[in-house]
Amino acid sequence: MANYNSEKRRSKTLCLFAALSICLVISAGKSDRSLEIPSGERSAQTQAEEPAPANASEAVARLVKGNERFVAGGPLHGHPSVARRKELLAEQHPFATVLGCSDSRVPTELLFDQGLGDLFVVRVAGNVVAPDDLGSIEYAVDHLNTPLVLVLGHEGCGTVTAALEPEAARNKEAKESSLKKRKYQVNTG
Repeated sequence: MANYNSEKRRSKTLCLFAALSICLVISAGKSDRSLEIPSGERSAQTQAEEPAPANASEAVARLVKGNERFVAGGPLHGHPSVARRKELLAEQHPFATVLGCSDSRVPTELLFDQGLGDLFVVRVAGNVVAPDDLGSIEYAVDHLNTPLVLVLGHEGCGTVTAALEPEAARNKEAKESSLKKRKYQVNTG
């Protein structure tokens, strides 16, 4: 029975993952001045808590609005309050699970202008889902009840570029990497 439930959860997660996955390409296009928030208004709005999205459509809309603020240079979530950190000690209720690349140029919470506790983020180079990553996604869906699972892709991903190179180039890189490791090994004997 436990095996059946595990398979059922995995199947449910994979279905959600496949059905709700959205690959976004984040680009720093021209900023839309209408989205900018005057600095005097920003601190008051930062403290106002946005209501939690009730479903996947609302979650996507909130992420899109947050990304628009990020691109425009007018983020609302920049300084987590002590009260918010204390609130999150007891529990968390993220409204989306995001599988993103570990590339330092695509920090998920900043790209979507979200604060502490808003997103459950799994980051791995190239967005490759291994069993541990899938387990994290399943945890968010099953235990934190996130209504949305999103896959965040980005331009210029080194992992994807490397994976698409011809086998000869990958083998050459692997050999060079192995030689570098040997060069820096420390003799402890």
